[in-house]
Amino acid sequence: MISKARFGTIINSFIGFILCLGLNSYILYHNGSLTFLTFIISYIPAFAISYTIGDLIPAKMWGDKIAERLGRKEGTVGHALVSTLVLDAIMVTCIGFLCTLINVGFTPVLIPAWLSTYPPSLLIGYVLLLVFMPLALKLAVTLTKEV
Repeated sequence: MISKARFGTIINSFIGFILCLGLNSYILYHNGSLTFLTFIISYIPAFAISYTIGDLIPAKMWGDKIAERLGRKEGTVGHALVSTLVLDAIMVTCIGFLCTLINVGFTPVLIPAWLSTYPPSLLIGYVLLLVFMPLALKLAVTLTKEV
């Protein structure tokens, strides 16, 4: 078993894996460049970015606080929808922009390239987070214990 201190790390890793899998696949497909090699080359920095952002920005906590301020009780569908929307906006914006920056650099096409995939990426990320966050929580509970 893994220490409870790593609970957030397990969730961050699992969600990062899933988000990067979905977003990377969509963006490469959208750009007409989805191959196994381009997927692997893009996935590695995307996951590194996702993991770092997940560790540095308490997006889930912010989402929970915003949901509560909007009167959504924890454990309800309304709370999950609002909290996930905040998490999605933060994670997909950061991952998408930084990955686009890595791929095209500080060039005139940076913003148009990012914006061309941003709205669908937000939707994809939102659905992935809604589906997989409960699984990430169950995984973290299963893998951790007090040490």
